[in-house]
Amino acid sequence: MKTLTSETWRIELPDDWEQKESTEQDVLLFETADLAKALYLTTLALAPAERRSAAEIARAFSDTSAKAIAVMDAEWKKIGESAGETNGVAGVITDHFAAANAYRIITKVLARPPFAIRGAFHDYLCDDYRASTAYFTPIVDSLVLL
Repeated sequence: MKTLTSETWRIELPDDWEQKESTEQDVLLFETADLAKALYLTTLALAPAERRSAAEIARAFSDTSAKAIAVMDAEWKKIGESAGETNGVAGVITDHFAAANAYRIITKVLARPPFAIRGAFHDYLCDDYRASTAYFTPIVDSLVLL
């Protein structure tokens, strides 16, 4: 595992993950060598006048991500969701799975004004949900807002 750190976040990724060129502004893209798995990591600078709580911000960004997933060309099922707050950082994790497409997306949003981060973890070849969960859990858990 290798630890990657910015001014706002830290994550541990397996050694075979590499940063790639992203087509989206302000989004970092990391992929496995075989392109079967990816992480889209976005840092969001909140407006100075932001008045919502960290939990409200995390929920709003999570809901926006869920809406984007819903319009993708697949039959998605929300497998799970969790939310909580620790030391002023609010987080929401959602797990969506399109079994017929063997496609899974885990989204983790963390917020503490003046920043929020969103990690969208993609498993493009998820033919074994349990194996995908075992693989991604430590990676998703390692993403923290600094």
